[in-house]
Amino acid sequence: RREDADALQAAGLRVHSCSPRSVSEVAAVLGALATAVGLKPPLPSETRASGEAVRPLGLRAFVPIWRRPWMSMAGDTYGSSLLASIGVSNVFADHSDRYPEIDLAAAASHRPDLVLAPSEPYPFGERHRAELSTVAPVVFVDGRDLFWWGVRTRDAIRRLHERFEAIS
Repeated sequence: RREDADALQAAGLRVHSCSPRSVSEVAAVLGALATAVGLKPPLPSETRASGEAVRPLGLRAFVPIWRRPWMSMAGDTYGSSLLASIGVSNVFADHSDRYPEIDLAAAASHRPDLVLAPSEPYPFGERHRAELSTVAPVVFVDGRDLFWWGVRTRDAIRRLHERFEAIS
């Protein structure tokens, strides 16, 4: 939180904040983080988002990130960018709020091909399948692949692409 960062700075500590909103920002953010903690920045080949181009999947997805209230993510988020990198369109990409509150009827009205239900930040699981299936077929995914940017980005892209390739 901003107030926590301000308190740390007031106590004389250095604060470094980083929050990439796209896959293309990850390498630069990792380099800046390495520099901030006194390490040698990684080589570009170590932080490149993907080693090889992947075939775009041409899928449309609804990604719930919270329940009570139902929330999703807009296009200016890392998770949406990661999906776009493999050709999966986020049905709420054009929303004006970064993390819009929505309802399942609104999600269904966007006619997604599937619901990508992550394990975090909200722990979606089998108990939610019936409710989410009212929108589209449900695929449970590791939330770390969608939301944990950094050195894991390249492998997350590969894992998600392989997982959804059979669906497209």
